[in-house]
Amino acid sequence: MTSLIPFLKWLARATSVVSIVLMSLFFIGTTDSIASLHLRDIILMLFFPAGVIAGMVRSWFYPLNGSIISFFSLGMFYALNFYFSGAFPAGPYFLIFTIPALLFFIYRYVTLNVLSKTE
Repeated sequence: MTSLIPFLKWLARATSVVSIVLMSLFFIGTTDSIASLHLRDIILMLFFPAGVIAGMVRSWFYPLNGSIISFFSLGMFYALNFYFSGAFPAGPYFLIFTIPALLFFIYRYVTLNVLSKTE
């Protein structure tokens, strides 16, 4: 079980880098038309991708806190998107980009379990 901990840690970190780079490319891709964005689009972008990215960066140092920030941001994105449009976003893509946060959460859970059993 203890050999799983470093693997989970580095898997979460590696997937978070990939996810952050891809989300950043989407975010940068909208900067040429930033003046044409509506206020609701800016609010949604604060939660996804900005909030999810912030949570993943924090997860490198504080896995539990960072993953909670990412989950909260994703949840707020879905809730506000439903509020603004009356429907949830189609497809699993937003969830897929947040998988590294789940890996950080699992890593922290496993770490706490192993530490509690060794004491």
